[in-house]
Amino acid sequence: MKARLLIVVAVFALTACATTTSPTGRRQVVGGVTQDQLDKLGAESFAQTKAKEKVSTDGKQNAYVQCVVNALVAQLPPQWRETRWETALFVDNEANAFALPGGKVGVNTGIFTVAKTQDQLAAVLGHEIGT
Repeated sequence: MKARLLIVVAVFALTACATTTSPTGRRQVVGGVTQDQLDKLGAESFAQTKAKEKVSTDGKQNAYVQCVVNALVAQLPPQWRETRWETALFVDNEANAFALPGGKVGVNTGIFTVAKTQDQLAAVLGHEIGT
């Protein structure tokens, strides 16, 4: 009887979990949250960050970051290439970058102090987009 109960509980627990696929093709467990919900949360968080943080108006740096993001997105599986990717460059000396669900990518200007080449920036952003 205990074995049956354990099996029933295990099956219920597994079916209660939702999964989503990252741009790298890995499946991730995201308890009960749909991809659409994740995308909406990503868009809301990105909008809040853009409203709170100073966004760079440096056209050359913005184009550079966008070029690297575009090159990375071109390598993603087809379903992720169709996402409307949005990139923002934030004026912040911290060497950091992030990606949010729904194709939102944020990069701090401080990243240029450590990522001196396109390849180095691509390594950082590829890690962010693929996790």
